[in-house]
Amino acid sequence: KPGEWDCETCLVRNTAESKTCPACQTPKPGATQTSHLTGFKPKPGEWDCETCLVHNAANSAICPACQTPKPSAEQTTQP
Repeated sequence: KPGEWDCETCLVRNTAESKTCPACQTPKPGATQTSHLTGFKPKPGEWDCETCLVHNAANSAICPACQTPKPSAEQTTQP
């Protein structure tokens, strides 16, 4: 369709209205690159699992993907 574009990063076809690729957030070529990484900024307390690198919510005491304890939670639960 007119105006559709293929993402340079992941090759997903996007609609003309899309300013960023919904799959990988790469900006549309020629689009103003304001802050396409804003959605990736961690919120206070969020953490990345040291074992599997999954991004976790602040209230998660263990990683739901691999069951590794949150680093601060691990220190408080050890005898």
